[in-house]
Amino acid sequence: MARYVAGKPPKPISINQFIGINEAVGQTGLELGEALRQVNYRITKDYKPEKREGHKTLIDFGNTKNVQGAWDGLIGGKDVLIAINNGKIYEFNKGEL
Repeated sequence: MARYVAGKPPKPISINQFIGINEAVGQTGLELGEALRQVNYRITKDYKPEKREGHKTLIDFGNTKNVQGAWDGLIGGKDVLIAINNGKIYEFNKGEL
């Protein structure tokens, strides 16, 4: 059985100004502030990225611990999201959205 050992979590980054969308084909080195595509965020008038409204919490773990694993798919004809947090397994029926 394989065992996953999480490494050190990355430090959060702060983007002071959005540079733009870089749609170049092939390997490109993105600079801090560039994006490959624009999904779930908008650019404010001072050129900063801002998360769009409409995000929804599917599972509230009741703590601030990291998710150790997640799976999304069909089980018995139901579209479900399964996540592991703090040693517990959570199931969310996405048909309830």
